[in-house]
Amino acid sequence: MQKQADKEKRNNIDFVIKAQIHAGGRGKGHFPKSGLQGGVHIAHSPREAAHLAEKMIGYNLVTKQTPKEGIPCSSVYVVERLFIRREMYLGFLLDRSSGNIIAIASSKGGMSIEDMPSDILMKKEIRLDVGMTYDVAKEITNHLEIEEDNQEICENMIIGLYDFFIKHDATMIEINPLGLTIDHKLLICDSKMKVDPSANFRQKELFENED
Repeated sequence: MQKQADKEKRNNIDFVIKAQIHAGGRGKGHFPKSGLQGGVHIAHSPREAAHLAEKMIGYNLVTKQTPKEGIPCSSVYVVERLFIRREMYLGFLLDRSSGNIIAIASSKGGMSIEDMPSDILMKKEIRLDVGMTYDVAKEITNHLEIEEDNQEICENMIIGLYDFFIKHDATMIEINPLGLTIDHKLLICDSKMKVDPSANFRQKELFENED
């Protein structure tokens, strides 16, 4: 046992373990029956990650976006912990009234969009007959306050994300947070996506893998 503990310590890697359910607000949620507070935790060893997983898998997670009884958690996602210098928000939303796409961006992320101050949110309508241009991608990148060495990467990511949105009949894609690490790398740290149910005949693979 001591040898295993020493090995884990030498690895010097922390983990983030995330409950997987179809709802947001997991970090501030709770598991009533297991008593675990929060659906996102940091673990300092594989053993601790396993212990946390045991309190998540098989239990209902209650968040502000779930029914009162919560949603069953049948799996967890485990990733290496990274140290984020800054968090941002980026999303695309279908505006059914106009039939166009709304790009939403904020230089501050990590919280629900409904909790963000309106003065830091950028909303940009993207006409379907024009699509995402480099000029608009640059405008969004500037609003995110991306540093010069990452601007081209961010612009290409925005264009690629928009193309993905259209190709897969999405109604919403949200990256929250889009992170800038302490060594100045851009990372998509968490994301979610909704697909138009009426497009299931075109998006069979997505719907087959919904869960």
